[in-house]
Amino acid sequence: MVRRITVTRAKGIAGIAAAALALAGLAGCGDDNNQSGSGNGNGSSSAPAPAPNGQGDQNGQNGQNDPNGAQNGSQAAQALQTKLDELMKATPISFEREKTELTEQSKETVKKAAEAAAGAAGTKLEVTASAGYDDAAKATEVSQQRADAVVKEMTANGVPADRVTAKGTGNEGVAGDEKAATSVKIKAS
Repeated sequence: MVRRITVTRAKGIAGIAAAALALAGLAGCGDDNNQSGSGNGNGSSSAPAPAPNGQGDQNGQNGQNDPNGAQNGSQAAQALQTKLDELMKATPISFEREKTELTEQSKETVKKAAEAAAGAAGTKLEVTASAGYDDAAKATEVSQQRADAVVKEMTANGVPADRVTAKGTGNEGVAGDEKAATSVKIKAS
């Protein structure tokens, strides 16, 4: 039993460490001479250096995309998604049946999700919610209200409104599954 807990804890810590490293790399921490990220890496407000080929700067400006910058953005989204998945698995964001208000536990989970999102500036979030009503119009209305409630809580906890969207999926794919009908998903991109 002790050995099992230790292995599980080690895997969890390793996952968190990997996410932290990915976020630190995106934030420009580390080698200031490495120009594979966005910006100039030293935290100064000076303009980024021009690209050696003259095709655009490191941020993909002047009509050119920096493949490394896109990869780092993707890595940040993946790291954030991993963190969100772990968080939602431990304490899911859910609603009571036929309700559109977040429970206190769900508010705490949303707060933690917002804190995680703060470390991945620029990453977009999509909140999807469902509702298990047979009436498709009612299910769509309630699910949208649930997604909106999560977005409202995320913005109240510091996530800029332009980074997070709400999508109610109605009763799509939740027939007979109470847990799915009252839960929320957050996707980072």
